[in-house]
Amino acid sequence: PEERARHAALGSDEPDDVVAAQLEQAAVTAGARGGPVAAAELLDLAIEHTPSADAESRTARQVSAAKSWFDAGDLGRAELMLRRATAGPLAPPIRARALGLLAQLHSRRSSFGLALAVGREALEAATADDALCADLEMDVAYYCVSLGDLPGFVEHSQRALAAAERTGSRGVLADALAVTTMAQFMAGGGIDEDRIRRARELEDPTRQRTWQMSPEFIYGDLLLNTGRLDEAIAVLETLHADSLDRGEESPIPYSCFWIAWAHVWRGDFAAARRRADESTSAAALLDDPAAHAFALTTSALVHAHDGSTDDARREALEAVHRLQELGWMIGSTYALWALGVAELASGNPAAVDGVLGPLSAQVTALPAGDPILGMFLPEEIEALIELGELGRADSLLQWLERGATAVDRAWARAAAGRCRGLICTARGDSDRGVVVLEDALVQHARSEMPFERARTLLVKGQVHRRRKEKRLATDALREAHQTFARLGAPQWAAKATAELSRLGLRPSTADALTPTERRIAELAAAGLANSEIAERAFLTTKTVEANLTRVYRKLGIRSRGGLARALQSVRESTRA
Repeated sequence: PEERARHAALGSDEPDDVVAAQLEQAAVTAGARGGPVAAAELLDLAIEHTPSADAESRTARQVSAAKSWFDAGDLGRAELMLRRATAGPLAPPIRARALGLLAQLHSRRSSFGLALAVGREALEAATADDALCADLEMDVAYYCVSLGDLPGFVEHSQRALAAAERTGSRGVLADALAVTTMAQFMAGGGIDEDRIRRARELEDPTRQRTWQMSPEFIYGDLLLNTGRLDEAIAVLETLHADSLDRGEESPIPYSCFWIAWAHVWRGDFAAARRRADESTSAAALLDDPAAHAFALTTSALVHAHDGSTDDARREALEAVHRLQELGWMIGSTYALWALGVAELASGNPAAVDGVLGPLSAQVTALPAGDPILGMFLPEEIEALIELGELGRADSLLQWLERGATAVDRAWARAAAGRCRGLICTARGDSDRGVVVLEDALVQHARSEMPFERARTLLVKGQVHRRRKEKRLATDALREAHQTFARLGAPQWAAKATAELSRLGLRPSTADALTPTERRIAELAAAGLANSEIAERAFLTTKTVEANLTRVYRKLGIRSRGGLARALQSVRESTRA
């Protein structure tokens, strides 16, 4: 059908409404098979072949073409087409569709505040079309939550559901059910399992809508937020592959972020790095400022955890600047979180408070909300404890504890327990501190986050050391060190090494560098090739390679590119 329509167009010298209609139908087919560029090109041809007297059909096709170019990731061309469509008077349904798409463009290129204003204007023009109203209400709900307006998110998601129920459309209803589930979840109501299951059952995978409204994506996001990481990765990876198969470029930088985040929490930094690199590559091909900012955020989050703190700082600061220009508060939260993790790993509690303090105050001012809204609170609380600001730390911790307990969120209860153990110890009640930390480890056993568990073991080891409980301290610190090293987190491994050194111990016979390994590591970090190292150290090249393999494992790195930084972290922790 697509080829026949193209040939009909090429064989027609004059505008022809029959040819234009064939091209438009062929564009629908192309879009359904996953060809947004082909669909956009067919619609461009349909516009050319639309008789000048049929202004309404021309405008409708211009709006459809703009949507196809938007899906293909060419936002500049989409906006140009949309400007042409809205240059003259429009019938209300077409005006509503055009304004709805213009609002989406504003959210990606200029301002979420402007997107919200234009989205509400679109709603006013769509009052007679329930399906269109439902879609626009979901868009407005998304703009609200992106701006930090949680009540607005809940209100507009409920309006979307009411409109969707009047349509009789399974696909529209599925999306509205999913969005409402997410709104309820973020407001602190937990997951309505029946509702999200129904949304997934009703979902129409061929339905044209923005990626964040997909019930399957929302389900994957809910799994991530609740710490069901293996399930989340499976769902999100499948959606990611489907987007690539359909040729939809726009969602790729964003889907990579959620996948990378899940891998970071799962402790697979290498997999997270691959998705961060893919996000960066995909964003480079798009005229999409929001996608560029999210790609930077993804990379910053991974670098903050794997010890590349200089890179994390640079990327996070640039991402924050771009996201704040867009007014994307929720997006900025992720970038600020990455920056806070990097500063905490670097031992800069004052910098952590400077980054996360204002954000923490905003989130904990909410009367209720899911713990995921404060995913950065453990970093801020730990920094405040280091700074001696126990009152502020306790106030933030109470908010996290209430939310974590209300919905029985294992990862949040574990992180809150680590922070409570630190506060108890700082106030002189190390007996209770140890009990709370033991409870936190019980919560960690319910989650899938080895990096976070190792952080709690590190704190537990510190507390036991201060209590002169050498054996208990040694056990906790060695396990923490082994986990950090295995995951590839050299800065955190160095913290465990420093604590062990205060006990007069090395991390362990298996994990400490031998003199030969240290010598080879220093030479490799200086830039020498393996053959040059072998010559200087009077070893064979194969022996050098074997030693470097052990060094990488012990230092928690995967290539010689991280050697210098890892060795410096070990030196600094030993001096400390």
